[in-house]
Amino acid sequence: MGSAIDITLAILTIIVPLFGGAFTVIMFYIKDVMEREPWILVAKTFLWGFFTGLFLIGFSIPLFMGAKRVTDNMTSDWSIILFMLAIVFIQAIFEETIKGLMLWRRCFITMEEIDGLFDGFFYGATIGTGAGVVDAIAYAILSTTWLQGFEIALIRTIRIPGTHALFTGLVGVYFTRHKFMEKKITPGVITAILLHTIWSIVTYLFHYYFIGLNFYGANFAFLVIYLLLMSVISSSLIKYDRKHFPEIQNDIKSSN
Repeated sequence: MGSAIDITLAILTIIVPLFGGAFTVIMFYIKDVMEREPWILVAKTFLWGFFTGLFLIGFSIPLFMGAKRVTDNMTSDWSIILFMLAIVFIQAIFEETIKGLMLWRRCFITMEEIDGLFDGFFYGATIGTGAGVVDAIAYAILSTTWLQGFEIALIRTIRIPGTHALFTGLVGVYFTRHKFMEKKITPGVITAILLHTIWSIVTYLFHYYFIGLNFYGANFAFLVIYLLLMSVISSSLIKYDRKHFPEIQNDIKSSN
């Protein structure tokens, strides 16, 4: 019986993040009421994000395993806190920079489908979602038991829309501004890094202050906030595109 439960939990540990990632991409896809993106390009972009996540995990997991060994030998609470904050900041810089480079290479050099701010946000969020799925699966597999792994996968899946997707989506907006308006890219990347750092700190506080059902309740509460925030951002970007990129509407009408 135990092995059957473990197998079921192992399967769910992998399936839940994949379904969560698909839900996130579809949620953004449906929001694009101006011009739906070709599914084949969306799928390819998600896979590029997935491969980016594999690369990032190869950096993040050894980093935190090494950090844990160092903190185990520390006696001062402040030393541990400052050291972990440094690790979090380094991870945020590395991850957001790599995702940004992949987004730029994949979507802004080799693809002509991006013709508005929402498109930049959508493809950025898709790259981020692919990376977030790998993140959820990898950390779950490294847990001590499959039950703990499933819990980790579930929590990290809940956070995908508001972390990887949101951060890389915002970078995509700044990339699009650069493409059409020759605005600077740097503020977008810095914003993503700072948001990533802040969220990582909040995550540690969650683990410290919330236990049991309260922990799940807090995360589901944040999921609701994520969805509302994404809805507001998506609607605002589409409204902006309709006002400042009227040629998109003309292309849609002529194609119909």
